[in-house]
Amino acid sequence: MFANAMQHNAMFYELDEITEMDLTPHLAQIQTGLNPQDTPVPACLGEYRIRRLLGRGGTARVFLAERPSGFGFHRKVALKVASTHAQKGIYRELLIREARIQSDLHHPAVPAVYELGQNHGLAYYAMEWIEGWTLSRCLRQCGPLPLSVCLDVAIQLCQILQYFHGFGTAHPTEPLVHGDIKPANIMVDGFGRIHLIDFGIATMGAESACAGRSFGTLAYMAPEQIMQEPLDGRTDQFALGALLYELVTGQRLFPENTIKNMAMSRIQTLATPLAKKGGWGFCTPLRALLQLLKQCVMVNPSDRFQNIEVLSTRLHKVQRRVRKDASLQTWIEHQIKQQTLDFDAPCAE
Repeated sequence: MFANAMQHNAMFYELDEITEMDLTPHLAQIQTGLNPQDTPVPACLGEYRIRRLLGRGGTARVFLAERPSGFGFHRKVALKVASTHAQKGIYRELLIREARIQSDLHHPAVPAVYELGQNHGLAYYAMEWIEGWTLSRCLRQCGPLPLSVCLDVAIQLCQILQYFHGFGTAHPTEPLVHGDIKPANIMVDGFGRIHLIDFGIATMGAESACAGRSFGTLAYMAPEQIMQEPLDGRTDQFALGALLYELVTGQRLFPENTIKNMAMSRIQTLATPLAKKGGWGFCTPLRALLQLLKQCVMVNPSDRFQNIEVLSTRLHKVQRRVRKDASLQTWIEHQIKQQTLDFDAPCAE
């Protein structure tokens, strides 16, 4: 009955609105993580001793490393190294640019940058190591999260993005946009605190229209991002909506790999998994959450929430109507006790 109501009410998109958008020409320009075979990284890069791989993407790898100093002190760091095929051209420049942007951000949820360098022909930068797990790993190993935990994650992320979007205060109409909000780029530490990582495509709004190509992860990219139009904080809001849906249901909101199929999935697949999750039925908080998600992922940015602060206020209202079975902190503590998550396991994404 709910699925039929969704079709009749056109709750998420007008069919004509979505099908009139021809995004296919832009698909070929989206940069994807190809993960080619890389040459081995030396045991040491500069003063850093490589310990193990933490993760890899299309243009870089991240290692746990140590920098020894006097009196037997060893500082653990996350060392991001540009992949072999990315040492020249735009990808190497992106890594250098990422380090510079991240070093200018001063927030507890943003890993501090210690050093940018080059050794053995490899560009790298060292940053604070966050001991924890990505949300993608939490989903993979634990399945969908309790609704109260999902809302905790989303509200924390809103607080981080408020700082991020306000960073460009000298250019109030051109906020700093992360551009790649997704489970693999969000870390949770053992205290239930969210950390935002990977600033490789973070950009000022006006810059994004000038690059001549689309960067990001297709399943979380807003239409304006795919079409290389100017971005603002509402672009991250779109991705946050897709992320929240995935945390609650364990399924991607836009699971398809092609623009055409993804556009159709935006209409057809949103409500049913959420309504059926956990045998809850379609309760009042879920109705409020669906309305919130609807607005987050509207095609036209002007139809989304005005800014991330407004979204945060709405999330708090939903949170007050949900029974708090667990916070993110208590949920993490439970997973550790049950040995569902292990600090020492590699977390290549």
